[in-house]
Amino acid sequence: MLTGCSSKAKEPGDLKWFNSEEKAIAYGLQDEEIKENDVLEMLDLNGERFVVYKFKVPEGEGINVVQIAKKNKKYSWYTIANRIIVKSKQGKLDANVEIESKKGQQFKLYTGVVKDPEKSDELIEKEGITPIIDQEAGLYYAIKSLK
Repeated sequence: MLTGCSSKAKEPGDLKWFNSEEKAIAYGLQDEEIKENDVLEMLDLNGERFVVYKFKVPEGEGINVVQIAKKNKKYSWYTIANRIIVKSKQGKLDANVEIESKKGQQFKLYTGVVKDPEKSDELIEKEGITPIIDQEAGLYYAIKSLK
């Protein structure tokens, strides 16, 4: 099955820093060309802040995660993974990707298309993780620390 990636990864020197988390998020939403209601969750893992969002591009739909980096009381939208398209005209797939935070911590993002809302994906179930389901898009995700 074909999978696709769609993103413009940035080098750490390319980051734009803001005086507030809200301004960094507003910038990131505009930069990623997504709306505020595309944000599925803001979560804190191991002392780091992440934003999980869904997206639609001509190639298909998917879920991605970015970090809100903090340094010297400034905040930045930090792209830590390319977008993963899990639903397209070519088909549907489940994916799991290892990602690394700006501080070097390792996480795994699980995402895919919901097959049966009553059952969890087998791989996630084996990992002991409960996925979060976006009913509107029919997509799920989960993030696990690899610490």
